[in-house]
Amino acid sequence: ENGRTAASAAGAVGIIMHVHGGHNTYYARMCIDGLVFVTQKSRDLATVIDHHLVLMTIRERMPHIDDRPSRLEPLLWDIFKEHQLDPERDMCLRMSVRVRAPYLIGREVHTPWWPMNRIQEVMRIWVQTFQRFAARRRALRCRANVFLKLDPVMLEEMWSVIRTEYLWSWAQGSRCRREPEALAQWLDGKHAEQRLHRERQLEAWNRLRMQLEDRCRRSELQERRAMVGEDWDAAGKEASGSRLSRSWRSVEEEARLLRKVDACLRRWRRLDAQAAAALSKRKRQAEAEEQAAARLRQKQKEARWRWMNRPDITVSEMLS
Repeated sequence: ENGRTAASAAGAVGIIMHVHGGHNTYYARMCIDGLVFVTQKSRDLATVIDHHLVLMTIRERMPHIDDRPSRLEPLLWDIFKEHQLDPERDMCLRMSVRVRAPYLIGREVHTPWWPMNRIQEVMRIWVQTFQRFAARRRALRCRANVFLKLDPVMLEEMWSVIRTEYLWSWAQGSRCRREPEALAQWLDGKHAEQRLHRERQLEAWNRLRMQLEDRCRRSELQERRAMVGEDWDAAGKEASGSRLSRSWRSVEEEARLLRKVDACLRRWRRLDAQAAAALSKRKRQAEAEEQAAARLRQKQKEARWRWMNRPDITVSEMLS
């Protein structure tokens, strides 16, 4: 096999063994709230265990999520000093940000691996992609409807932030097997693959919300009718007849008004859904046009490359 991990399922903390060419190499890896730390590979397991202990110390003394951007870097240097290790020379420590958004792109993605001297860039991306939405992420169960905790506007904001920060991270002089346009096209394609699933979840959420509203209105009407019935039992029939009649008419009038308001709300929701569908259609058309333009530019680039690399090309043609 190519590798085996001893990481725990809960914290993704462990020592990873990699088998290549008949030799075993090891390295330590740990993920804490989207921040991933990894050390250099080594055939000396004892050295990797020492590195793993450093990562365990980082996990145990990790600052609170609200204080992490300002306190993490000084804490790391204190820990390295305590263990008498240099993060670059002794551990070749690298950091990355893991972005988990299955409801947006159906998978998790990682930023490039950066050394300790670029921790500010790592934390900048972490703040935008993880800390900013941490409270809502924790409230989501694994397979729960995403719209139970995130409204469509916030979900669109989250996608915009993740897309911007992910593409920015790979554009900062990092080694990437894809061109920037191809990487953006791949990420947009993953987002488009999940569109149908998100639309179905949104429809289910709208149905659930309407059912809850109807249930609350029915419960309120039943309570009012029960109160009128209690008034009837408490007072004499002759003395309270007229008052009960007025109360009942008031309840019926409220019920009629509630039905009228409900009809207006349903009409508003229908118009809102139509407007949202039209907006979604325009966005899909714009994305399709952008992708088509990107493909056209790529084809033109490839055609230009083939034309410039013809065996019969002349110098004048190359300079034209």
